[in-house]
Amino acid sequence: MRFVAAALLLAGTACGGALADLRQPALTAAPTATAAQVSAIALRADELRVAVAGARAQEAIAGTFGGPAAEELRRDALRHQQLHEHLETQVDARAIVHVSTAVAAPTAVVQTSGRQRLVAGATASGWDSYVDQWLYTLRWAGGWRVWEAVDLPPGEWWPA
Repeated sequence: MRFVAAALLLAGTACGGALADLRQPALTAAPTATAAQVSAIALRADELRVAVAGARAQEAIAGTFGGPAAEELRRDALRHQQLHEHLETQVDARAIVHVSTAVAAPTAVVQTSGRQRLVAGATASGWDSYVDQWLYTLRWAGGWRVWEAVDLPPGEWWPA
């Protein structure tokens, strides 16, 4: 029995660790994301972020978001639901103002402008104009997903 185990160990070492590969699932490397892919995902993510704040797109989170970004959107949606409120948003403009196709973490910054108001029960506040920029960082998880979504403070905005 010891001989068989030793022979397998030697064979595995001689084969460049092939036996070790059987124990570990193969990791697939992330393909290089193009600027068009990163931009399309970021624009879709921004649409969903706005929709989730309005409690209209919970089911779509998993297809676009993953990790911390998905968890944060779900928490925000749950909070709005518990408070019986939602954020009503009318987007006038949405544009990519920066994109990076860095291999490990592609990013895009989306600038949106429009009007929004808080609706609590049957009561709606007045409309307020807004302009914001969100930084979306992607990660490969069997497909590109938004892994982090950050509302940038104005001092960190990219030129539009």
